[in-house]
Amino acid sequence: MRKVLKTWMVLGLLLLSVAGLVAQDTSPTDDERCLDKDGFINEDGNCQVSGGVTFTIQYPSDFVLQDAFIEQTVDDYIDLQKSSIFQQFVDINYATPSGNPWELYLDYETFAFSEDVVSIKFAGYQYTGGAHGQPYIRTFTFDLSGDTPRILTLNDLLQEEFNPWLTIQPMVRDQLVEQFGENADVTWIDQGTGEDPSNYASFAIDGDAIVFYFQAYQVAPYVAGMPSVRIPLADINSLLKPPFLEMGS
Repeated sequence: MRKVLKTWMVLGLLLLSVAGLVAQDTSPTDDERCLDKDGFINEDGNCQVSGGVTFTIQYPSDFVLQDAFIEQTVDDYIDLQKSSIFQQFVDINYATPSGNPWELYLDYETFAFSEDVVSIKFAGYQYTGGAHGQPYIRTFTFDLSGDTPRILTLNDLLQEEFNPWLTIQPMVRDQLVEQFGENADVTWIDQGTGEDPSNYASFAIDGDAIVFYFQAYQVAPYVAGMPSVRIPLADINSLLKPPFLEMGS
């Protein structure tokens, strides 16, 4: 079940009508002084400084019920996203020159390999001014099989001594080239899918496959969004670590 958490934090709406600053017939000097206040001239000819931050968060209510560790991890991540954008807003003196509020949006998708190995992917979007906002991905994969739940990393899954990226990178590269077709920029793809493990930090284990997610601009222009690549575990079975080796069997 999804629970929507939505907050509208209005942090200022000022109509500055100080004599000499704003007049109905706005002069260039008034424009400049209004901009200095991080404002804009509204349709009434007044200098308006307005701002706010909107939080819209799809909360994974059912997913977090699996374990208190999952719930704490998810809550900490959401709190961090909210506090981060809010602090940025504070740092610019609570003003958005365009008059548009800042925005944080979080949605999610969940996956399961088994009852004990589950993943969640957060798809986030932040608007902090400019032509468009910034989308991003954050994933967590949990292992609940032991006495102490933990977050899995790629080091827990792959045998690093075999340099698994020599095998995985060409698979990922080929899928991305196929996805983008004639718009594929092979140089860009190669840079974003190189053998540095940090390029593959966003992943989920979904049934019989591992899914890698790429951030905006990582392998393609903004318009391409945040592409993903699905690699069957059977195709990389020899690279998997025990006790996860059976994932690919």
